[in-house]
Amino acid sequence: NEELEVEKEDSLREKVISYGSRIVADSLKLIYLVPVYIRNFTFLDEIYEEESWGEFHHPIIYDYKKRTSKKIIDFSFIGDKLSFENISNNNVIAFTGACEDTDGDGQITLLDFNSLYVYSIEDRVLRKVTKENYTVNSFEFVKGQKDILLNINYDKNKDNEIDSNTEPSFIMRYDYSRDKLIPLVDEDFQNDIIKSDKNITMIKRYN
Repeated sequence: NEELEVEKEDSLREKVISYGSRIVADSLKLIYLVPVYIRNFTFLDEIYEEESWGEFHHPIIYDYKKRTSKKIIDFSFIGDKLSFENISNNNVIAFTGACEDTDGDGQITLLDFNSLYVYSIEDRVLRKVTKENYTVNSFEFVKGQKDILLNINYDKNKDNEIDSNTEPSFIMRYDYSRDKLIPLVDEDFQNDIIKSDKNITMIKRYN
């Protein structure tokens, strides 16, 4: 029956783990970040058929002096856009990624809604920066500051898909010291922009 066929297929599936090139996260303490990639294979008629590569799944922190490894993430995840910055003498790793199947295709991929993740090397704490119905497209550390700028799309009609032609995008600021996501343009200024354009008859703020 169908249930047995699913079990048989799962039993023939092999997951192969590959480790990416190490990245220096803290040169003084000799701490490295190692991206982990998981590749799925299906064995059919003695032939391995490659299914997919993810960007990375479980970034690992490797402490060379202590000879220890630690997973940053302990849940289903796929991510990309790794970046590093020193904030108040604290080395910080940031990346975007998805941990939920928001588009309902049965898989967690980078096409699902992405959040920003920020990990402190000093505190060994992971922060998830997100808001409901938002997806993070890109981000950038502000040099010499404790902020991260994010480009965000908003799923206005809440259909778990982003239509860039009809749904708004924003730039927001993540205040690392306060762990707070803040609109780059405040509401009064945004309304002033709207009032200056007579062609716009209605405005609704989404951030």
